[in-house]
This record gives sequence, C-alpha cells and structure tokens, in this order.
Amino acid sequence: SHQYLVDGKPCQSSVTKELEKAELSKYWCKDSWYMERGRAVHTATHLIDLDQLDWDTVDSRILGFLEGYLKFKKESGIVFEHREVSLYDPIYRFCGTPDAFYPLTDIKTGEGNEVQLGGYWQLLKANGYKTGKEAFSLLLNENGTYRFSTVNDVKLLSQVLLSALIINRYKENKK
Repeated sequence: SHQYLVDGKPCQSSVTKELEKAELSKYWCKDSWYMERGRAVHTATHLIDLDQLDWDTVDSRILGFLEGYLKFKKESGIVFEHREVSLYDPIYRFCGTPDAFYPLTDIKTGEGNEVQLGGYWQLLKANGYKTGKEAFSLLLNENGTYRFSTVNDVKLLSQVLLSALIINRYKENKK
C-alpha cells in the first residue's frame, strides 16, 4: 500500500484522501485492475523519462499507453524537470506526489480531476518550487493517442483542495 512518511511517521492526509473524503473524486475508478494498470503506466512513463525502461518487460496491455506517451514527448518537445517527487505541506499537513512538474502535469489513463492538480500546485508552493497560473492534464489512451489539455487557474483549484481539507478536519473533530 502507498504510505507517506514525514519524519519517519505516517502522514495521515494526502491529496487523494482529502478529495475522496470531500466526495470530490467520486468518478475515479476503484476497480483494482484499472488502478494497477494506471500504476504500471505511471511507472513505465517515469522509466521512459529516465531512459531506463526495459521494453522486454512491458505488458502488452499497457503498450498503447506508452506509445501515446512517446508520441506526446516527440510532438510536444516537453522534458519534465521532475517526476514522481513526494512532497509535504507543513502548514496544512498533507502529502502528495505530482506525476510531473515543470510544467505541472497530471498523467492519466482514465478520467482525471482538476482539483488534484490544485493540491499538487499547493505542495509545490509549500516546498519552494515555482508555480504558475496553469497546469496540464495528459490523458494517455490505450490506442496510442493522447490528449494534452490546459487546466487554467490552478491557484483557485488549490483553494478548493484546501477548503476541502479544512472542512474534512472540522468534521473529523466533531466526531
């Protein structure tokens, strides 16, 4: 299971958990097969960026997604400065791992959630990384295509995530 540690102790809050608690992620797929497929694609795209992917180990069921990623990289010319960096916000006390940043991009194999990018934007800000007014969503498709779209006003989306976090904590303290 995925667990964040802060100073050797589990972080109780994450972008994903807060969105789920606030019911802002109800359409995310909970089917374990699709979740595993998404994790495999994330790992493989990260290894592509590191130039460390052993293509002989790639399951044929994710090959199309990776072809879409390679096509995206070739057509966009984007080279991410950072991939899969776990971060912690010491003020709001939550963790998260942006898929890629500079530019801030959420990589998906299914439907995404803009507010998730707002949480990652807040984590970048809290850790002294540069932020911008927009972020991006990269949807990789099984047929080797992709859709790269702009998510505007990511600062507002970060405020939505922080509002959800504060409301969630209020409710937990009332129990």
